[in-house]
Amino acid sequence: MLQVFILTYNRPNTLIIALDSVLKQNFTEYEIIISDNSTNDESKSLISKRLYKEKNLTYIKREPSLPAIEHFNKVLSEVSEEYFMLFHDDDIMKPSMIQNLYDLISKDKEISAVGCNAQKINRKRRSGYFRKNNERIIRYNNRSEFILSYLGTEGCAVFPGYMYRSQLVRGLKMDFSIGGKYSDVTFLMSVCDRGSILVTNKALMNYYIHKGQDSMINDYLSKKSFISHIANTTIFYFRHPLVKSYRIENVLSEILSSVISNTKPISLKKYVLVMVLSLKYSKKQFFRSVYYLPKFIKNKL
Repeated sequence: MLQVFILTYNRPNTLIIALDSVLKQNFTEYEIIISDNSTNDESKSLISKRLYKEKNLTYIKREPSLPAIEHFNKVLSEVSEEYFMLFHDDDIMKPSMIQNLYDLISKDKEISAVGCNAQKINRKRRSGYFRKNNERIIRYNNRSEFILSYLGTEGCAVFPGYMYRSQLVRGLKMDFSIGGKYSDVTFLMSVCDRGSILVTNKALMNYYIHKGQDSMINDYLSKKSFISHIANTTIFYFRHPLVKSYRIENVLSEILSSVISNTKPISLKKYVLVMVLSLKYSKKQFFRSVYYLPKFIKNKL
């Protein structure tokens, strides 16, 4: 009925914690498939001890290791049940996560996927949510409605927090050429073309943020590609105010990253301009620019 794929890459310790959270679900009719794309056998060694204890657990070792997007698409090609999930090896499900998502997706055959809110865990400390944490459930009937949550203030549902209806998403793949590292979002946009997406604002999982995490690092060129895809396939044209704000935020992030790493020095006048624009278009980048101002001035001296 349901397959839960845990995609893992060289993180045996967090994989075990993620697996335990899936095994502790109060939903019982599901199969767990660990897709190990690691370059070593550490995860294999740890999981082999569990295979004899857990009847609904399957382990697959990818040899040789695949590029991240190819790994994702390989897993998609192996889906064989009515519903499936793609979970990360460094996140944790709350006990009712699967049951809550299943209750939502099973009530309407026109729903292609359901997602949830998540609590951010930064260095073992709770640091807010991706969306307002409440009982509200929002339905997105097309990709323009869906992408509004990324462009506006609503907030997004995290990628490992989705459950999919296999029949409606079969044949879809993640395409790195469309959106680069943000191709998980463009994939969801395609999912929304096949049927409505429901998202609950209830936080049903913990999303761990750690140093060097790819999803937490802004990629200017990838986001530029992502924005172009939005402008070409939704009602949010290139000069739409929300898209414009998103574009400027991307540029500001690139400038600040360059200043922080001291790879592209700029004048104090330009730095102040960055701060002013940040205050208008991105509070996140504004506070970042204020935080790094002393370092910038020190480098100028």
